[in-house]
Amino acid sequence: PMWMNFLIRTYAWRVILQDKGILNGGLALLGLGPIHVIGTETAVIIGMVYDYLPYMILPIYSVIIIFIEGKFINLVVDGMKSYRTVFIITDNPEPIRDYIINNLKRGGTCITGSGLYKGNERKMLYVSLNRTDMIKLRSELYHIDPKAFVNIMESSEILGEGFRRLPQE
Repeated sequence: PMWMNFLIRTYAWRVILQDKGILNGGLALLGLGPIHVIGTETAVIIGMVYDYLPYMILPIYSVIIIFIEGKFINLVVDGMKSYRTVFIITDNPEPIRDYIINNLKRGGTCITGSGLYKGNERKMLYVSLNRTDMIKLRSELYHIDPKAFVNIMESSEILGEGFRRLPQE
């Protein structure tokens, strides 16, 4: 049945695309004249897409379902809380620090380091935030320091003050 279906669909395209086929008949009625399609690269591409598309749908659908299931499992295991760890490398850490402390009401750590390329001393702010605060910080950073380098990472679990308590045992 599957092979017969494939053959019938292939020959149906031959009937549609041949020089005196349905496509050219329709174009003639519109006054557009005939076009030669059969045996061209365009006809091969049309035929292959039409014939093989049903066989591509299932693997694509499977990949999408696996992705959605993975996200759902992570949601069940990790819970609704979603945290991000943000590293901000800047020449001017004070305004960013003030925004984090005063507006977001969060703490963090300022680390002094040097750049690999030029060896210049830089400050790196390390802060862990929930998703809402991270979005606020990200949108505000451009106004505070448009030259800052920002790395945002997903954190599966953050333990300590302001987050989950450290386990006793």
